[in-house]
Amino acid sequence: MILRGIAASDGIGLGRAVCVREESLDYSAVTYSGKDSEKARLQEGIERFNQRTSAMAAEIRERVGQKESEILTGQVSMLADPFMLSQMQAAPAPRRRWTASAPCTPTCSPPWRMI
Repeated sequence: MILRGIAASDGIGLGRAVCVREESLDYSAVTYSGKDSEKARLQEGIERFNQRTSAMAAEIRERVGQKESEILTGQVSMLADPFMLSQMQAAPAPRRRWTASAPCTPTCSPPWRMI
């Protein structure tokens, strides 16, 4: 089987392909439940993300290798960055009350979407 996609760097890649399903970022049904509650939801989401992503990284490390798992451990490290956390905690949702989901989209967008 040949998989094709958009290259992140020059050259070709040979080896196992690991597909990770992309979740929908539609949070339009999330209702505001108060500033403190939303900050708690954000913290719970960060903890849940760290647990799930660390587990995926461990599985990829075991199945594919250390180097390949580092893309996921890097995501966990980025989310621990104090600047990134402060941006998510301070960002208001445009035209409505701040919900924990709203600041994650622009803050956590992949770098190529921010350029």
